[in-house]
Amino acid sequence: MPSQAGFFDIAFNQTRATFVATIHAPANTVGRVCLPKLGSSDYHVRVGTRAVLGKVDGDYVCADGLAPAKGESELRVERSG
Repeated sequence: MPSQAGFFDIAFNQTRATFVATIHAPANTVGRVCLPKLGSSDYHVRVGTRAVLGKVDGDYVCADGLAPAKGESELRVERSG
């Protein structure tokens, strides 16, 4: 996906119980990631090893201000149903 900051390389894997997005982002970018709710009432997403409380937006749970860890280019965001 192109942007003014450069290209984002995004891959995902979905099962009935989980949705995992792996994002390679341009340096110094921060963004919003939205993953399916998967029928769950828990609105946390896992960003790497930490849990982040997201906000519901229709059928999705969204988390703002996400960026790869310092010195890394990959951001992994996971949601369980």
